[in-house]
Amino acid sequence: MDILTVVAVVSCVCTVVGIIIGWLGQADKSKRRVIEEAERSVLLLSDVQHVKKAVDDLSVESRAINRLLIDVDKRVGTVETTLSSVTGEMKELNDRVVVVEKETSSLGKSVAVIKERINLSTEREG
Repeated sequence: MDILTVVAVVSCVCTVVGIIIGWLGQADKSKRRVIEEAERSVLLLSDVQHVKKAVDDLSVESRAINRLLIDVDKRVGTVETTLSSVTGEMKELNDRVVVVEKETSSLGKSVAVIKERINLSTEREG
């Protein structure tokens, strides 16, 4: 075998070994890429699950708040009704107070007249 044949054979062997090493390196790189993508997918799925749980929690809280608001609305309605009733009763009482004040004033005048008559009668007798 001459030197050119040996060089050609060594060259072919090196080429085949280079192809094999390159293929193995590419396969390893592809594996790492797949693993990294799987890790990102798992993290993304985990984040989505956390967001979903947070949304569910907010939904439950929202329903509870809505129930409280409905209860508060009912209570406000009751208070408004009671206030309206009390306002009417206060107006009636105020009207009665005005009447009583008029009657008291009239009675006061009558008492003053009676006292004056008593004083006059006692002065005539005395």
